[in-house]
Amino acid sequence: TDKEMMKQLLDYMSKNISNADIRIEDLADAVNLGRTVFYGKIKSITGMSPIDFVRHIRIQRAEELVSKSNYPISQISYLVGFSDPKYFSRCFKKDTGMSPSEYREKS
Repeated sequence: TDKEMMKQLLDYMSKNISNADIRIEDLADAVNLGRTVFYGKIKSITGMSPIDFVRHIRIQRAEELVSKSNYPISQISYLVGFSDPKYFSRCFKKDTGMSPSEYREKS
């Protein structure tokens, strides 16, 4: 079922979140689907493309780390799978409306 697939996918993501090189094929393989079927499933379940979904999960994890840890923002960006801290900060601000440091101050 879709619930099972999403659970498997989220488990895979949490184990591999720091890997900046995760590909859609890796995610599809993790839930035993072909790339095209996987893309359609994720789009229909989440309303996002797989790439946007992965970024969303990474930002959610980053929100936790920003508010609950003292790690430097650049280290958090690597921990959640971004290879460029500046790009991470842009994505974070786009999703949350705040820069990571503003978010930390408000938490």
